[in-house]
Amino acid sequence: MKAGAARDRTQAALVAWTGVGLVGFVFLPWYLAADKSLLESIGTAFGGADTASGLREAIRFGKPWLASASVALALCAAAAVARPPWRGRLAGLGAALGLLG
Repeated sequence: MKAGAARDRTQAALVAWTGVGLVGFVFLPWYLAADKSLLESIGTAFGGADTASGLREAIRFGKPWLASASVALALCAAAAVARPPWRGRLAGLGAALGLLG
């Protein structure tokens, strides 16, 4: 495999996984109720404090520690457009921050 093809695959993977993380953070409930399935909970992702999405929990319901996920996603998005070696550094930093958060 050529270096350019490997870079393109890495960039595509970063874009895809950052997109998955962003969609989950913005549109899916951060906490799932024990008595509801995921499909039932999705309808309430913009509802109350116990069923809101991660972004809404961080902004609206006073849980600022959840904002670390948005910073981690921003670092991964920056990694997707960065050139090596910054691509790996930013992706690693974003992943570490996401895990710590």
